Parts: sequence; C-alpha cells; structure tokens
Amino acid sequence: MYLSYVTAIGGGFMEFRMLDVVIGPASLLIVTALWSTLRFLMPSFATVSALAVVIVGASIGLNGGMRFEDRAHKVMTRAEMWEESTKAWILVGQFFGRTALHGESLATTAAGAIPYFSKLPSLDQLGLNDRFIARLPQAEGHGVGHQKIAPEAYLVERKITFVIGHPRLYLQPKIERLQPGEFFVRIEDPSGITFFLAVRTTLDREVLIASLRDRGILVVDPDQS
Repeated sequence: MYLSYVTAIGGGFMEFRMLDVVIGPASLLIVTALWSTLRFLMPSFATVSALAVVIVGASIGLNGGMRFEDRAHKVMTRAEMWEESTKAWILVGQFFGRTALHGESLATTAAGAIPYFSKLPSLDQLGLNDRFIARLPQAEGHGVGHQKIAPEAYLVERKITFVIGHPRLYLQPKIERLQPGEFFVRIEDPSGITFFLAVRTTLDREVLIASLRDRGILVVDPDQS
C-alpha cells in the first residue's frame, strides 16, 4: 500500500525516507512476478510490454537527467552530495540535542535527521506531518512536498525557539549572508572543524542570544557588531 502511495506522488528520492532501501528490491519482485504470469498467459504481449517499459523508463530517466544541467540542484545526483548533507544534518541535530534547554523547540524544512538526532519538539515547516500546514492552499511553481510553508504567525503561535529553515552552514560567519533577524551560532564538528549555522527565533531575540552565550555557545549577532 505504501509503495503505491510513493508511486502515486511521484517517488521519494530524499534521504531519511525509510522506504528507500526496499523500493529497489520490491520493484524487482513486482516485475519478476508480472513477467512470470504474463509469460505463460500471453508470451508475445509479455515481451513487447517488457521492451516498452525499458524504453519508456530509460527515456524518462534521460530526459530528467539532461534537464539537471541547467538547474541549481543538478549536484543532487552525486552520491557525495547526499553524504555531506547527511553529515551536516546529523551535526546540526546533535548540536541542538546537546545545548537546548527543556521546553525549547525548533522548526526546519529538513525535518528528518535534525529532529531525530536533536530529540527536540520539532515543526516541519513544509508541513508534511503537520495538520495545520497541510490544510493551507498550495503555492504555484513548487515541487511535490514544497508547495506549502509554515507562515510566520504559526511559528510565533507555536513559540518556536530556533527557526533554521533549510539549514545553512558556513565555515566563516559572514554577516552579509544573513537574512533579517538571523544570527550565527558556532557548531564544532567532532573532528575539530568549526561551522556557523544561521538561526532566527520567534521568541525574545536578545534573551535567547544571552541564554546561548551563558551556555558557552559563540553567537555572532550583526545587530551587535
């Protein structure tokens, strides 16, 4: 049933989707079962159907691959890109898991590894698991799963402590890369590499920054620079 759902919505290629590991074997089993059945019932039809599926599938894949060349996310086809994003999301989640106080929460569009490793109450800003956001009208021009976004008023209503959206990690805290209301917090990788994460909040900004500094976290605030 869930395999049918993933097929109906156009697939699930993203990391941290637990069904990914069985989609390949399940597809092979389905094709093998259909082939075995049709081979005895309609041998000619089975052969033609198999060739048609291969040709159509290859055409779709090639068409999508060629279109990646003029799009910013073409690097998503590289395995090393997935590996690096996975490490980054785990690092961010572990950071908040170590440093957040009781009752603090976060909101992110990368609501897979980050909530899992942080263990914090988390809001998926894209609303894939949020009833309120799921009922919002769709925005045009966005792909499946990205057609709705949590409005600012909803984040305020939920009193979200850390709003990180699609996490942006930098090696240097360049103020010009911050959006209005954001500040940088320093995250140190176990290997010793230091990153700076762009964060904003729906709570009292100055109080939160002071609290983070009391916890020994370096905060780079453009309003105080």
